[in-house]
Amino acid sequence: MIGMSVPTNTVEISSSTHPWSTIYSLSKSCYSSLWLLTGGLMVQLHAIMNEITARPTSDADLLIDVISNKDSVRKVYNALKNLGFALQTGLTLYAEDLD
Repeated sequence: MIGMSVPTNTVEISSSTHPWSTIYSLSKSCYSSLWLLTGGLMVQLHAIMNEITARPTSDADLLIDVISNKDSVRKVYNALKNLGFALQTGLTLYAEDLD
């Protein structure tokens, strides 16, 4: 609704634990408006916010906004590359993973 404020929840998560450390580093080095956290870490975040035990996950899934910014994939890729990640391709030669 127009003119109404949206409630904001703040959750304290250690920036030194993997994979959260990568998410914190990415958010500092790349505009967070270019990507969205999805997958297991998002489920974990919702569980923490609702004081529910979450299953652990060791990876981070991101959804990159290619509609509003045509350079977003390149910018997120470069940010991850600068953090020490390298693009890995599978048998199809499509990008599958950043290790």
